[in-house]
Amino acid sequence: MATRRGLGLVLAILLVAILVSMAAMVVLALVVGREPPVPANAVLVVRVEGDLADAESDTVFASVLGARRHGTRAIVENLRKAKADRRISAVIVRPVGLSSAYWARLQEVRDAILDFKSSGKPAVAHLEYGGDREYFVATACDRVFLMPTSPLDVSGCASYAL
Repeated sequence: MATRRGLGLVLAILLVAILVSMAAMVVLALVVGREPPVPANAVLVVRVEGDLADAESDTVFASVLGARRHGTRAIVENLRKAKADRRISAVIVRPVGLSSAYWARLQEVRDAILDFKSSGKPAVAHLEYGGDREYFVATACDRVFLMPTSPLDVSGCASYAL
C-alpha cells in the first residue's frame, strides 16, 4: 500500500512538472515569438562592423556583456526581410571598422545590399572612416556619405591627369 501511494505521489509530481513546463513554453512562445513593432515608412539601419563571423554569437556571456556580434548570415537575412517588408522604406548601411580578412563575406553583404536595391527601395551608406573594406561595402548603395573630417583611405586607386 505504501508503495502504491509513493508511486502515485511521484506520478502526481511528474504531471505537475509537465504542466508547469508546458505553461512556461506557451508564455515564452507568446513573449518571444512576436514580431517587433515597426512603424510605416521605417528606415532600417544595418551596422556592418568588426570581423564578420559566419553566424552571430548567441552565447549567454556575449548577451550579458553586450559583446553580441551579428554575423554575415544575420545581416543578409535582415536585408532580405527588409526587401519584402512593406513597412521598411529604405536602408542605411553603416560599415564601421571592418577587419575581416575574408573579402568573400564582404562580397556577400554587398550582394545582399544590391539585392535589396532591386526592390526599388533606396540604400544609403554612411561612413565614419573610408577604408578599403568599408568603401567596398558602401559602393553597393545608391549614395555614399562620408563625414567631412574623415579620410577616404582607399589604396589601389589612382588617377592620372594629362
